[in-house]
Amino acid sequence: MLGVSSFLHGGNIQLRSKPRDGVWTALLLLGILPGLWVDTAMANPDRISLLLGSHHFSSEDFEEFNPGLFVSWLTSKRDLEIGLFRNSYGNLSVSATAGRRLGKSWTLFAGTAYYRNADTEFEYRLGKFIPVAGVQFVHRNLFVKALPGVVVAGFTWRLGE
Repeated sequence: MLGVSSFLHGGNIQLRSKPRDGVWTALLLLGILPGLWVDTAMANPDRISLLLGSHHFSSEDFEEFNPGLFVSWLTSKRDLEIGLFRNSYGNLSVSATAGRRLGKSWTLFAGTAYYRNADTEFEYRLGKFIPVAGVQFVHRNLFVKALPGVVVAGFTWRLGE
């Protein structure tokens, strides 16, 4: 509990590892996470999404072309999404989020993303992992996600239809 308490009160928890170790740890976690959350009826992804870009609401100079590929498992009330994308600092990131559906088009989501430069760019982090949370809107094959300070968008397709 000390780690969670420290994180919630603005403390920075730092894990010592080589940068490459963090990527392997993230990939391992993303490989295990779906197995912990989904049941056998959800063994195959239900949706694939292609992230195209972002718009930041700040004066910093971020990259706004952020290609990425995400897969999602969907139920009537919950979503689980994992993916790889080029982040706004120009590095490869991995993310995993869980969501709660609010009707057909809206989802509230929260999770984590691996950022190689998290220790220099983010106040709230657990090693190289940062918290992510926001709301997603999907209309036909378009999606838009709003997170604090940034909006991202791309295309999405249901699989098996």
